[in-house]
Amino acid sequence: MGSETETTRGGYYWYALILSRSYYALLVIGAIIVLNLGLVAIQVCGYLFWDWGDGFSAPTKGFEATGTPIYSRLTALRNFHESELLVNQPSRNGIDNNGLLRKRRQANDSFLATMSPPTENYGIPTTTTKTMDGIQICQFAPLGYFAKLVFQASDGSDLFNVDTIKSMCRADEQLIRSHPKFSKSCYRCPFGLDTINDCPASWSLGTYVALINNKTSCNDITDVDVLQTRLLLHRCAPHYRLWYNETFCSHPSCRYEYSPDECLQYEAVHNIFHFLATIDFLSKLEANYTSELEFVIHIVPLELHTRDDDLVSIYMDNFHGKTYSDQYVTLKAIDFQIKFDLFDIFLFSDVLYIGIGMFFVVLILLSYTRSILITLAAIVNFELSLLMAHFFYFLIFRRAFFPFVNIVAAVLVIGVGADDTFVYVDLWRKSLSENKGADLHVIVQKTLHHATVTMLVTSLTTAGSLYSSIISDITAVKCFGLFAGTAIMMNFVLTLTLLPAVIVIQYRLVSFLETNCSGCCHRKDRCLKLVRKFFDICLRPFRKFFESILPLLILKLRYIWLILFGALGIGGALVVFKYPSLRLPTNSEFQILENDNYLEQWDRTYKNIFRSSEDSEVRMSGYILFGIKPTETSDAWDPDDTGSLVLDDSFAFYNEEHQQWLLQFCEDLQQQEFYYSGGFDDCFIESMIEFMKQPCIDPFTGGDLSPCCNNNAFPYDEFLFRTCFKACVAHGYCWSGVRFHNESDELVAIHINYQSSTYVSFDFNIMQNYWMDTNNWMEKQLETAPESLQNGWIISRGQEQLYFYDLQNSLATGAPFALAITLVIVFFILVVTILNIILAFYAILTVAFAVFVTVASLVLLGWELNIFESVILILSVGLCVDFTIHYGVAYRLADLAISRRQKTEFSIETMTGAISVAALSAFLAGVFMLAANINAYLQLGLFLTLVMSVSWVYSTFFFQSLCRIMGPEGRWGDLTSLQCCNPCKSNEISDSPERSLNGQTNPTFNHDEDTSF
Repeated sequence: MGSETETTRGGYYWYALILSRSYYALLVIGAIIVLNLGLVAIQVCGYLFWDWGDGFSAPTKGFEATGTPIYSRLTALRNFHESELLVNQPSRNGIDNNGLLRKRRQANDSFLATMSPPTENYGIPTTTTKTMDGIQICQFAPLGYFAKLVFQASDGSDLFNVDTIKSMCRADEQLIRSHPKFSKSCYRCPFGLDTINDCPASWSLGTYVALINNKTSCNDITDVDVLQTRLLLHRCAPHYRLWYNETFCSHPSCRYEYSPDECLQYEAVHNIFHFLATIDFLSKLEANYTSELEFVIHIVPLELHTRDDDLVSIYMDNFHGKTYSDQYVTLKAIDFQIKFDLFDIFLFSDVLYIGIGMFFVVLILLSYTRSILITLAAIVNFELSLLMAHFFYFLIFRRAFFPFVNIVAAVLVIGVGADDTFVYVDLWRKSLSENKGADLHVIVQKTLHHATVTMLVTSLTTAGSLYSSIISDITAVKCFGLFAGTAIMMNFVLTLTLLPAVIVIQYRLVSFLETNCSGCCHRKDRCLKLVRKFFDICLRPFRKFFESILPLLILKLRYIWLILFGALGIGGALVVFKYPSLRLPTNSEFQILENDNYLEQWDRTYKNIFRSSEDSEVRMSGYILFGIKPTETSDAWDPDDTGSLVLDDSFAFYNEEHQQWLLQFCEDLQQQEFYYSGGFDDCFIESMIEFMKQPCIDPFTGGDLSPCCNNNAFPYDEFLFRTCFKACVAHGYCWSGVRFHNESDELVAIHINYQSSTYVSFDFNIMQNYWMDTNNWMEKQLETAPESLQNGWIISRGQEQLYFYDLQNSLATGAPFALAITLVIVFFILVVTILNIILAFYAILTVAFAVFVTVASLVLLGWELNIFESVILILSVGLCVDFTIHYGVAYRLADLAISRRQKTEFSIETMTGAISVAALSAFLAGVFMLAANINAYLQLGLFLTLVMSVSWVYSTFFFQSLCRIMGPEGRWGDLTSLQCCNPCKSNEISDSPERSLNGQTNPTFNHDEDTSF
């Protein structure tokens, strides 16, 4: 009696006693409903009156690595350029003998007024159109800013023949020009068209063949015309190469000075090579004029980014969900630059597939629980978990940015919440069957005793794996970990409050109806019995499988499962970490839609094979700064917060040592391999030396520049430097490399710009080599710098290349580290909650193998380690751990006096049904998401189907085999006992009768222990 009192008078007893009272249960339900309504009201008011961020309208926001040296320097550089604290020139400009500066400015203005204004086209003819009978084309339009179609020959052969060219013209008419939106949104040339209401011809192979051969239409060209055009391109190919040779041709007009007229006609040669044909076509055509053209771009007169609504309409009507192909050509890709517009459309339309998956989860819940009340409670649990997490995220944690990836938490909560519901209902039914006639609070107590432990462990491990991602450098990943982890913990709290209260109310309601309506519902009872019998007959094969066949398969073939799945786990680890390993993203474009979508095909496959889209013709621009600290003052949780400019208080530049060191620094810079000598640089100290060497009589004004003239004695003493430096700036020699404080006029920053010999690229290795070369050189230079200049730093900007490299580097180092940290955290939580080191080790080994197999499968399917994939990688640990923990807790809570075989059988009997149904519900939710258009939904659906299958198999077969072969008996590995790992203890209890959790004999497994293989 003493022990029973001790076990029944704890926290479970009092909580169960409260819940077993109907009015308390109703009070709990009412409080949760009021809380739900209150949170809904808060969320509605928040969306109406507060700014919640734009993570959904800008889905790539937050997809950069913060807190890294590169990000800090790029942010400091941006603040440097945008700061109003810094000015190019001081208000007091040093020497000004007799109004010298005013006279110089007047002289400069007069000189500039006599010069003719530069032409924007550098001598290129200004005619913008070429009109023939039936063909109107804008000759010098910026073709890179128009919509594009990419074609390939249907049989994979040469596109440069009359049939394929005509076929592309027909496709243009059918797919683009026939749409009602085209005529009103097409690009009109700025001037030169006689019929302004007509849309110009597309810039295509067919248009240029027709123009070159004086044909009125693409449909009129012949084989001879195509051959003549091919020969023309062959003759003009060497000239095209010279046009883009920096040594020979430094500006666009040079090609009009040195090239034959036939190569300049209609800009056809230039546009075909530069915009329409693939990069390799030029080299192949030079070698052999009959070379094949595999892919070609067809540019249509629809401007990108200015007619997005019309482009969306054309895409949705003529391209979405369709393929275009005829006898001659196949459409391979399109470039409309509308992916983010489509994202806004599909983001909500694809919720339908999540809704269908949710419907089947609810249907499974209803079928398994056989209760509308419990199913409704589960739905409220899902919804309220997300609402409470949202409330904590914004109002408690004060996070202003809510990224798109946070929607994954909804699917996670549904999966974990359904799993907890199945487990609790299963344990409730087991307590009812084993404690017939007991008081209600006893039944509730025994259910809570087991359910609380198993759900606490799974919730803590899942939430812990999510919270561990807060250490990530990537803002979106940090935000997801915080929001999803909070949602999981809210789900745990609600499962232990709302669900037990609803079950108690239902139990009392059913008992009341059975007692008071036993004589008035005979016909209804008969119908219910028939329905119940029907379901029993239908479910009998499944029940037999889970209660008899599956346990026998696990226990009889335990060594086979252990070896098989152990080998698969090791193989998965090799795939993930060795070969082919997790690949870094090779494309900087964020994937919005499915892989085979025309828009994604352009970004991922075809964009880089055309010359007009490659970045290799642009060089990286380098920046070196002194006087500005690359200190990150921004909020790492808010991508819109760029912080503020931080000045280096130790910076000073005036004395001779500073001057001499900076001159040597600039000379060393110009000797480096990463420095492009043909580019620009603005090392102001070199300009200062030139300024000091000029004659004392100003050539513009005749004024006296003394003492800042005729001086070759570098370095200058500090007084002379201070006197002449501001004059150098004021006269336009030194202004580009210095910044002054707008109030004190003190020199506060020096910046040196240079052009690099490295071309911009999204290739990880190229950018890594460039970053390491420049940064290592800078650090070596600073070792000899004067103390006031030792905080200088170097950075580069070339579109988004360094941001992307920084992201790649953070993913490459952060994702495996986060995975390892997550597994360590999960193991620690398992040890603390299960209190058995052996079971915790088996569980973490099972989880690790399941994660490795899951991630390896994704790697073999071609996944790259991008932002969403890194979130899923963290998520895999949280989802793989649940089923294993349920089994482990059931094994741990089994009677200490029974053998490991009996403990394993008890664990299988208690948990397999609920775990299998939970896995099936999440699996089906993932299956329906595979029909979505948004790539994130597709990936999440594939991940759910895969992780549910793998985690169920590993927890059921591998973990249970481990427990059956080497599972702890008695108090082996028990952290609460001093007799852990005592082998003698197992011999004393191995022959004890098999018992269930409450001490009763387990009726399900009565066969003798099988010791055979």
